[in-house]
Amino acid sequence: MPLCIDASVAVKWFCPEEGKEEASVLLRRYEDGERLVEPNSFFIEVVSGLVHHMDKGDITADEMDDAVQCLAELNIDAVSARNVMASAGGHARNLSLTAWDAVYLAVAEAEVAEFWTADDHFKNAAQALPLDINFLMSP
Repeated sequence: MPLCIDASVAVKWFCPEEGKEEASVLLRRYEDGERLVEPNSFFIEVVSGLVHHMDKGDITADEMDDAVQCLAELNIDAVSARNVMASAGGHARNLSLTAWDAVYLAVAEAEVAEFWTADDHFKNAAQALPLDINFLMSP
């Protein structure tokens, strides 16, 4: 079963946050051969999170640049949001989620993936779905 993680988890790979060790376990699973599937918006969201941490002084500009380079080198299967928008729109409407969050659920559903988030609200809203939803400590 592939992994689908939201940006709240991936940012922990590169920044000093609560839950970093748990997030690193998921990165190691990928490095050990498990497939990562993500909406194509994943990369933009992770970079936005890195910029936020740089602006707060949690990471340096060089660390951010290194993290972006590392992210670009990961062999992630990016699923076009266009391919899952009908499902994502339904999840956003029915679960009161942003489209940004709902598209992760739609990808996890379409790819039959194990889904991970560190966002309390997202996790609680998504529990109603018949998906394998897992939760890291919140930031």
